Amino acid sequence: MAGDGLVFHELSFVPEGEEVVVGRLDTGSYAVFPADGAELLRQLMRGMTLGAAADWYETTFGEDADLQDFVTTLRELGFVDEEDRGRRPAPPRG
Repeated sequence: MAGDGLVFHELSFVPEGEEVVVGRLDTGSYAVFPADGAELLRQLMRGMTLGAAADWYETTFGEDADLQDFVTTLRELGFVDEEDRGRRPAPPRG
């Protein structure tokens, strides 16, 4: 399972300048992320654990990421599939 048991719905990623619009086409839930936040989400969708993602982010961007707050936001947006943790995670699109 991706990201410490996190399973994600299928998400689209659309670059808009220095930001990325991330969303679920099936529900119309969208959010604008900074490019680094969108890449962090992609890493989690690829199965990186939260600890490894925090290390990756610090190494890549030179600062700490508040993964607990980030995951809370992803859940509020409906990007995390809370219903079916047993299926294969959806890979990022775009």
